[in-house]
Amino acid sequence: MVNGQWSMENGQQATGKGNSLMQYYSQFAICVPRSTIHDPRFTIHLSRFTIDDSPFTPFTRLHIHKSKQPIIMNTSLKIEWLKIKNYNAFIILSSFFALGVITVNYIIFLVNKNMVSQTGAGALIGKFSPYNFDKTWQTTSYASGWLLLLPALLLIILLTNEFTFRTHRQNIIDGWSRQQFIHVKIIMALLAAVFSTILVFITALSFGLFSGSPFSTYGISHVGFFFLKALSYNMVAILISVLIRRTGFAIGVFFIYMGLENFISQLLDIWSIKLRRDNNLDLGSLGDYLPMNSADGMLTFPENPLKGLAKGVLPTDYPWLVLGLAIGYIVFFFWWSVNRMVKTDL
Repeated sequence: MVNGQWSMENGQQATGKGNSLMQYYSQFAICVPRSTIHDPRFTIHLSRFTIDDSPFTPFTRLHIHKSKQPIIMNTSLKIEWLKIKNYNAFIILSSFFALGVITVNYIIFLVNKNMVSQTGAGALIGKFSPYNFDKTWQTTSYASGWLLLLPALLLIILLTNEFTFRTHRQNIIDGWSRQQFIHVKIIMALLAAVFSTILVFITALSFGLFSGSPFSTYGISHVGFFFLKALSYNMVAILISVLIRRTGFAIGVFFIYMGLENFISQLLDIWSIKLRRDNNLDLGSLGDYLPMNSADGMLTFPENPLKGLAKGVLPTDYPWLVLGLAIGYIVFFFWWSVNRMVKTDL
């Protein structure tokens, strides 16, 4: 640091006025005060440097790496965590989701245990218990799936804020590539789905133990279907955020699209029933072939006498087809989001 300016090995200086440090990337080394190295605001950017700290000089020399990706993914994720860990929206929505998963399942547990047994429906349902171990994985995954709007909403807020406050531009100026920026956001969507699934797994296990039934992993695949649904919702949130870039508008489009797709799905399901009844043509539940409903279609409530009464008129389920479509849509959402971010102006 000479007269308030970074000193460069070749004698040139970068004042920050029109000269970016990245212009000297892979060509120079810079000297900074040793105290700066211990400043946490500075150290998060040190992944692209090699430190040459001589005890005989008040300066520390930073040799810039000759790398095309100066910031590794692990560092990028740490930076993302620093951005959100004290953010009120993150704390509130995450807490609501965690409490919601437990509360929704507890309400269903109480309804089945108390209200059903005290009404005429108890005679029809019999000894059906949705939280015995042979059903708890499916019940918990299905009930918790209704709350996946909250993580998706959080991702929309976080990503659109990057565009609103132009922090995405600063990240790219600091050395991130556009691909790296969007990949970090997609990894955050993946991690949100993973943590949501872990919470559902623990909740299902707890209710199963509380029911007193013998331990069983029957139906545990539905926890995996929950992960697929969570990732699908999160990828739709990422895509809409990249396309719209304005928080309020993006949230509105997300909910409007969900409502519209559900409405179209209901119409397609009614058409499916008519095709089977009138034309003896069973194409499955056509509503489950839509982007978000494909992941929804993998999560169903456990078999019970009431559900069995309707099977005679409903179309046949084709789970492998629906599963393939759900995975295909996620891959498509990934490709579209990355392509949009890379080719669109900052």
